[in-house]
Amino acid sequence: MKKNKFSTKIKNIFTFLKRATKTKKPKQKEKVRKPRAYIFRKLGAVTFWSLFGFMFLVVLVNIVSSSNSNANADEEIVFEINSTTQPAAIEFAKDYAKEYFTWVNDDLEDRELRVQPYLATGIDVGNLDLAGMGWNATLVGSALEEVNEISSNKSHIILSVNVKLTRVVTTGQGKNAKEEEETENLEKYFAVPVATDGESYGVYNKPYFTNVDKEVTVANTGVDKHLDGIDSEYAEEETNIKNFLPTFYESYAMDTQDKLSYVLDDPDVVGLEETMNFVEVKSTEVYQGRYANEFIVANTVTFEEPTSQLTFDNDFLILVEKSSNRYIVKTLNAEPIVEEMTGYTVETESDIDEQDLEQLENQEESEKEESDSESSGENEMNN
Repeated sequence: MKKNKFSTKIKNIFTFLKRATKTKKPKQKEKVRKPRAYIFRKLGAVTFWSLFGFMFLVVLVNIVSSSNSNANADEEIVFEINSTTQPAAIEFAKDYAKEYFTWVNDDLEDRELRVQPYLATGIDVGNLDLAGMGWNATLVGSALEEVNEISSNKSHIILSVNVKLTRVVTTGQGKNAKEEEETENLEKYFAVPVATDGESYGVYNKPYFTNVDKEVTVANTGVDKHLDGIDSEYAEEETNIKNFLPTFYESYAMDTQDKLSYVLDDPDVVGLEETMNFVEVKSTEVYQGRYANEFIVANTVTFEEPTSQLTFDNDFLILVEKSSNRYIVKTLNAEPIVEEMTGYTVETESDIDEQDLEQLENQEESEKEESDSESSGENEMNN
């Protein structure tokens, strides 16, 4: 009996120890099923931040590369200007020409003293033999014709000069002898070789007379040639504008700036204020502007100079705007607007077809004949 109890206790102890040392398997967590909206929201956030990071990286690279390219451009683009082609050198050449062509025959040494400061070291005063001729000279005026660049610090500046020459000559013989002043005008193209050392200018060689090709190659095909006529629905505007123009030009010629502002909205234009008299509008062509209420007007207007009573024909290309049933001139020079609208610019004769050139020449001849016939008609009336 005791033996059975003992074995039972031993068995219970082993059972307890077995249970105590047995590893418990963790319970598997149940998977939580998340809603689809939550998944899409997470996916959207990941996509957004990925794109944001990519864009930030692109912008950063562009900024760095742009700054590097600008730095390289600043380093590479270096413009060296030849100062002997600039206005200061041109004024220097004009001042030299003034001293060169100004002298009194009785005091030629004064001319040498005035010319000397303009000459580079080692250059003689000049190549002009004035002795024995008896001429006095005064430079009436000079104008720049062209600048021929020789090197980075040398240019030949070509001026057109107008020189007045005077001298006293004896005419007649014996008792009839008398002294008279003889006058000649000298008009030449005068080249002044100018150099610089970076600090000053100097005439580095003897000046010389030359010639300049004055042929004009610019052709006027008519800035209004490429404009469109007025739309049919605004055809009556042409008549109204033609009736408005004499009023405008009368005000432009005679009125003060305050009164002129009623018909002209262009602060850059100052009226003639009675320095010229308006005579007539000789011709008018009206074209459609950029907008329905805007018109380009090409016209020829005659003004008279009050003192001499000479008449002058002036060509205008103006911009007229209709606002609140009244017309007002927005600008007296609509050429920039026309170029913007049509792409028109000046051309050379070589760019124009022979047919167009012939048409231009015929137009000039017809205008000249018309002008001559009007002049002869006026002369007949006056007689």
